[in-house]
Amino acid sequence: MWLVWDSLFLGGQRDASALGLLKKRGITHIVNCACELPCYFPNDFEYMSLNLNDPDPDFIKHIEPVCQFIDAGRLKGNVLVHCTAAVSRSPAMVLAYICHLGHSLEVARKLLNQRVATNPDPLFIMQLSEYYIQSWHSKDP
Repeated sequence: MWLVWDSLFLGGQRDASALGLLKKRGITHIVNCACELPCYFPNDFEYMSLNLNDPDPDFIKHIEPVCQFIDAGRLKGNVLVHCTAAVSRSPAMVLAYICHLGHSLEVARKLLNQRVATNPDPLFIMQLSEYYIQSWHSKDP
């Protein structure tokens, strides 16, 4: 499990299924990006389950609700975003969140890669670019 931003962690299946580790890190909220993994401890944490494939053409529709969930979770404790291996789906969602905080996708990728090596599927990166280009243009006067 890697701390990638203040109160925001990235992890894989092993992290998501380790109750002691989750509690030790102060995790209160978990974003489960993987369609093949359960929410292991529904009585202990607040979950958002995305059921994403890798890649997933519907990734873009999850960006706004996940960013809202992470914002709310960070106000109460620490948030884990995970998939199976923490290589593609969950890093793509963490990138979306870093962009949500106001950084460009290029800067977000550099920030994340300073902490952990990831390789989000190109379809996720394309959808991220599309989403943030649209949202930045919608803010123009």
